[in-house]
Amino acid sequence: MVVAVTMGQKTTGGFAIKIQRVAPASKTLTIFVVHRTPGPGALVTQAFTAPFHFVAVPKRELKPEFKREV
Repeated sequence: MVVAVTMGQKTTGGFAIKIQRVAPASKTLTIFVVHRTPGPGALVTQAFTAPFHFVAVPKRELKPEFKREV
């Protein structure tokens, strides 16, 4: 199966999202996600972007739970 995370449309570059790891537990499939945003004054492209990340994992009948990592 495929796990997907997206940030939606952004007005500039410099944004990123990544699935860091996926950890199955007894009732949930915890998906740890890292977000990156450009800092104040950062040089970024002036174009619409839509960051995403897909990861293939073994199929599980568990409830997905997304957690943001730093």
